Amino acid sequence: MPNFRHILVLFLVCADSANAAPPPEVSTPFEAISSALPQFRWRPESQLTVDINADGQRDWAFFGTTETTGAVGVVVGGEGPISKRTRYLDFMLSNSHQRGICGRFQELRLSPQDAEAKFEGLGARPEGWKGCAKCFEIEVVTDVECDPLHVYWNHDRQSLGWWRN
Repeated sequence: MPNFRHILVLFLVCADSANAAPPPEVSTPFEAISSALPQFRWRPESQLTVDINADGQRDWAFFGTTETTGAVGVVVGGEGPISKRTRYLDFMLSNSHQRGICGRFQELRLSPQDAEAKFEGLGARPEGWKGCAKCFEIEVVTDVECDPLHVYWNHDRQSLGWWRN
C-alpha cells in the first residue's frame, strides 16, 4: 500500500514544477548566444552579421572566451528554439597549436568563400566547404602575424567547421 506522505510529496513536486516560470525569451542575438552558451564570456562588440549557411536568412557570429579557450559562436537564423540554432567551435588560446588562437583577439571578419584556390597549400578543401558567390566564412583576426583561423558552414554535417593554412 502506498505511503500517504510519499504521494503528497510527489504531488507537491509535480504541482511546483507545473507552475515554474518558462525560461525568459531573448530579444537579441547577443542575449541568445549568452543564454545558450553561458560558459563563455561573449563580446557584444564582436558581433558579425552573416548568412553563414547560405540559406538566405541572417545569422549572427560572436567571439567569446574562457580562461583557456576562445570560441566562435553562431546563432543561426530561422525558426525553433535558440538552443537548437546555436553552434560554436572552441580553440585553445595558444601560439603553438594548429587549433589555437595566436595573439589577442581583434575582430571577426567576413571572407568570401568563392574560390578553391586558397586550398592549394592544404592539398584538399575542408570537409563540407562549399564555394559559391553568396557564401562567406569568418576569419578570426588577432594582433599578431599568424595564419588566421577560418570558420565556415560544413554543408555535409550541417554544423560549423574550421581550417587554417
